[in-house]
Amino acid sequence: MFTGLDDLDWAALRHAYGTAEGVPELLRGLLDPDPATREVALDAMYGAVHHQGSVYDSTVAAVPFLLEALRTPALPGRAGIAEFLASVAENCSAVVVSNPTPAGADNFGPAKADNPSQSEADNPNPAKAGEPGPTRAEISGIAEAHEAAAAGMARASLRLIEEAVPGLIGLADDPDPKVRAAVSQLLALHRDGVAVLITRAAAESDPEARTGMIEGLGRSADPAVAEHLISVAAEAPRASASVAALIAAAHITPERVPTDGITELLQRAYAEEAEPAEPAGFETDTLIGAIRVHRERADQGRRNPAVARSIDSFARLLGPRVAERTAILTELLRDPHPDIVQDALFGAGHLIERWRGDYRELVDLVAAQLPNPGAERGLNHWVPLSAPAADALAAQVARGDGLVHHEIGLPSLSPALSALIDLGDERAFEPLVAIVERPEHPRDAVQRLRGFPQHADRILDLLLASDAEPDDLATALALCGAAARPAVPRILSVPVKSWTADALGRIGGDQAIDALRAALRGNDVSVALAAAEALWRLESSSEAIEVLGAHLTEPGALPKIAAIGPAAGGLLKKIRPLLESSGKAGWVSTNAALAVWRIAGDAEAATPALVAGWNGNEHARRRIAEQAGGVPALLPLFEAELAEVRRAGTDEYSFSSSQVADDEKLQDSITRSIAARERRVSRR
Repeated sequence: MFTGLDDLDWAALRHAYGTAEGVPELLRGLLDPDPATREVALDAMYGAVHHQGSVYDSTVAAVPFLLEALRTPALPGRAGIAEFLASVAENCSAVVVSNPTPAGADNFGPAKADNPSQSEADNPNPAKAGEPGPTRAEISGIAEAHEAAAAGMARASLRLIEEAVPGLIGLADDPDPKVRAAVSQLLALHRDGVAVLITRAAAESDPEARTGMIEGLGRSADPAVAEHLISVAAEAPRASASVAALIAAAHITPERVPTDGITELLQRAYAEEAEPAEPAGFETDTLIGAIRVHRERADQGRRNPAVARSIDSFARLLGPRVAERTAILTELLRDPHPDIVQDALFGAGHLIERWRGDYRELVDLVAAQLPNPGAERGLNHWVPLSAPAADALAAQVARGDGLVHHEIGLPSLSPALSALIDLGDERAFEPLVAIVERPEHPRDAVQRLRGFPQHADRILDLLLASDAEPDDLATALALCGAAARPAVPRILSVPVKSWTADALGRIGGDQAIDALRAALRGNDVSVALAAAEALWRLESSSEAIEVLGAHLTEPGALPKIAAIGPAAGGLLKKIRPLLESSGKAGWVSTNAALAVWRIAGDAEAATPALVAGWNGNEHARRRIAEQAGGVPALLPLFEAELAEVRRAGTDEYSFSSSQVADDEKLQDSITRSIAARERRVSRR
């Protein structure tokens, strides 16, 4: 098996973690008779050779051997290999689309001497110790070379797979139904493979293989295939097959997939009789093994494990059809069956976290599912939209101690308590105090006290008598202002950090000022900048402005200067040239424009960079809306943003526990800026 595998110089090839000399062992492991060994090898292939969707020269080298194994009858592990190759093809296709082949370039990117992944030993002119590092332009060139190399390897991998697909068509009749299901994702890359899948799926007797073939057809980009799948859904004798066909069609043309009667269809599919899910009977210390075991356990007790997560999958693919998605999930969250409710909770999360809409009823229904952990986590991630669920969250906190206990390590705050804290709900304060008073408590518990400034006196007494870490103490006591000065010696018992500098600037006093002045002269630029901001807050120090002006292009400097406003007018001459900066994501030019606007009110000078920053960096929009709402040219951009359905800065794969809150704050900032402008106009 694997003819010529050992003839390649794998040690000269690379993967995510360095030399690829261990890849031959992984390839052989993929075909081992022991399923645990195969799982370990497959996990390592995903983790190194195809790390987070990336491809390397070792990926290109491995593809022919993987294809050889896939074509060899009766070998174990071929289904996993087919899925791996399909993942490589999918990710490579995305890279190729975003990086078209430049004229005159070959398919493998630049020569090795231009490849930034090479070792220092391969570089004929490595930097010597003590010599200056690369300039920004050189770093940019290295990044571009790396991107070009990655695109070249993606093209090479994709070409190898696509050229092999016609030779894989016979696997649609493979004796192993798992192989028939998995290889369908590859066959859909070729028109002949699509034709075979359409014919073969209609005759397939194995439910898993038939579903796999239908899902494979969803990888086609042909709208005619989507129409075929919609017709299959209308005629299929089993509801589960209809659901699979609609999901596959939604991958191709989500705007055309019908939703009439979909909730009843999903309910029938989930209720179908099916073989119980059989666990594999082993565990491995791998990510894909952990995911498999988690799914095996989750599928226990499901009426039809074959359709697990279909609700979430279908709803996600509808994308901006928010009203329809909301109606479907609202109805399914009222279903009496826990398997349907669980998958509807997943669907609600993907909807609320990435799309804007009126979710009050949906939130109420999710709250009714407490203490379901999925409902609790969702409500925590959806603050402030989870405010209507505050009573249910408080009841959930009252049922326990507000903690999640782990087998190893400290407990963590429960999602319900964390949500109540973020909502500023008074019912969260006493449970949080009780947690802080415990001998062992979550590291962030002390810091979360800052959410209750109305209880500053109580917090001060609690923390002065506690053994809280100095950094945590500083973060929490910043809200107490001058009353927290007795805690300054404890705060200063460790080196000043940027967040402790901020706290010292709010607490004040001679000790704090002396420490901040010392931090101005330290080697840590981020701490010096935070100290400068804090000193300005305390005494409008000209020395603070000088320090900020000396580090204009450092992260955080320009926003701090903008916050000072007109008093920083002496820096305008140095700031204006930065309006033309082409720095990464446009942050430097955007922040320079905000500083020019806040210091001088010069809309004409600031507008080009603000418009460019708004259009080029969604993550900058909230800052622009909050600080430059009075710039006239931004009004059309504000109105266009409010008309968007997708949350700013998100896609179907992004996740942050704060992305709902961030987007809601953006919308609120825009709304207030527009309202303020309208008030100014009405007064004229």
